[in-house]
Amino acid sequence: MNRRLFLIVAALAIAAQPRYSWRSNPPPQGEFSLALARVWAAAAQADPFQSIRGEADAQAGNWHTLSLPGSSGCRLYRVARAMHDWEYRCSLTGPKAELAPAYRNVQRLVHDWRDDWKVRPSHNVYGNTTWFFYEGVNSPVVYLNLTTDTLTLAVYPPPKPRQANGSE
Repeated sequence: MNRRLFLIVAALAIAAQPRYSWRSNPPPQGEFSLALARVWAAAAQADPFQSIRGEADAQAGNWHTLSLPGSSGCRLYRVARAMHDWEYRCSLTGPKAELAPAYRNVQRLVHDWRDDWKVRPSHNVYGNTTWFFYEGVNSPVVYLNLTTDTLTLAVYPPPKPRQANGSE
């Protein structure tokens, strides 16, 4: 009987927890910051994101991973780029008008996580709005981008070192 009561109370406690959403109910700064700090630290590992890399999803071509509070899910991607081999990405899709408040919420959460960010905004001819948050040249980078139908928050590991002859 006590075990059954415990299970009922535990289920009610879980159900009573707030459901955060980047669109309408952003998470508290502290909760978001703790999760982003874990992702940031994982990006800086010798084997980027190894500590938060979950099971591979062979069909989707990505890996399960830690999700940021308020996101609808985040994934790790193995990429073939000159600057880095891994990418941590959370995305929301929908009309730009519906994503704009979510973009502002996430921008504030990322910006307020640290007071020593170097921030580089960028607006391109396609109407995309992009922000890069970083610590220095050899640090991970948080990339926030809003297009006509997608909001993306990505974290990239520090750039790969260049070889002495200049090749990648």
